[in-house]
Amino acid sequence: PALFLLLFISIISISSIFIIIIYHQQTELNSLRQELQITNQHRLVMEHAQNTLRTQLHDREASLTRYRHTHERMSKLNRDMSVSFSKLQQDYVSTAKELERLRVVEKRLVWSERRLEDYVGGSAGDTGGAVTN
Repeated sequence: PALFLLLFISIISISSIFIIIIYHQQTELNSLRQELQITNQHRLVMEHAQNTLRTQLHDREASLTRYRHTHERMSKLNRDMSVSFSKLQQDYVSTAKELERLRVVEKRLVWSERRLEDYVGGSAGDTGGAVTN
């Protein structure tokens, strides 16, 4: 009976040790599962943030492309307007010169008409009102 009791106590001790080891491993396994779950949640959050950043980057690239296109169009328009303005300015200068020349011609014409009227009027007075050809 003493041997049986010693064997029984040994079996109970070994069983207790196994139970403690199994409990410890179960606790360790549960802890690792929780860490894995937290890690997976972090991964999901990081993937969502990455997708958001990709979307923002794509939107900003599209905006930058539109800005560059608009800038190119505005630069071309500015150059075209500058050329047009220069042409208008040259046309204005030449038109102003032509206008000044025509004013001189107009003055001469007016003077000539007056002289003609004076001459015709003076001649008509000399001939008694009859106009001669």
